[in-house]
Amino acid sequence: MEIMTNQEKRIHKIKNLKNLPTLPQILIKLIEACNNEETTHKELSEIISKDPSLSAKIMRLVNSSYLGLNTRIKTIEQAVVYLGSDAIRNMAISASVVQVFSHVKGDSLFSLNRFWRHSLMCASIARKIAKESSYEYPEEAFLSGLLHDIGKLVLWVNFKEDYPEILKDCEENPELFIGAEMRLGTTHCEVGAFLIRQWKFNPLVADAVLYHHEPVDKILHALPLVKIVYVANILCVKYDE
Repeated sequence: MEIMTNQEKRIHKIKNLKNLPTLPQILIKLIEACNNEETTHKELSEIISKDPSLSAKIMRLVNSSYLGLNTRIKTIEQAVVYLGSDAIRNMAISASVVQVFSHVKGDSLFSLNRFWRHSLMCASIARKIAKESSYEYPEEAFLSGLLHDIGKLVLWVNFKEDYPEILKDCEENPELFIGAEMRLGTTHCEVGAFLIRQWKFNPLVADAVLYHHEPVDKILHALPLVKIVYVANILCVKYDE
């Protein structure tokens, strides 16, 4: 009988979770198109336009005060040309991920408003750090920051009795949080990284999610994206306090 390693056991545990979300097919096509350097702006806009709901969400984001553009964007193709395929892809992913988890109900222990606020703040700080440090892909840093805690939503949904207890027990001692999660057989870092690989995002994004709670000495020689998200998350936690 073959004996599984601890890592294999954790991956097996994640694979057998009942509520692992899947992304909309239109988004999968969009990600594949964005990863193809030969895809034109017109082709990207045509993919997005096939989903009216996604198109509307992207247009709202593009023209929101958050981006502060000097001109009003009127079509998806204009948005792709003006902002670039990476930014549009990340907007689509952001909108779709929020939609995928829209059925999740939080409570006083796990506030969804606080969760998304922290995620967006981490994403914004990660992108700023990326730009300041001349990292080549700031939009990738934004996406990694946005998704760094996505595994928490999966654990909250799958362990409706145990996870609230973990959150309650670690409310005053957050440094014990990852160790407490391991009682479930996995952590939100591992679940998040697994999801991102399943969704066929850039593997570097999965690494950034996987390692964002590692001891600092293990991050010193990590790849730039891992360091960026690691620091962004620390700054967010300090701000939240």
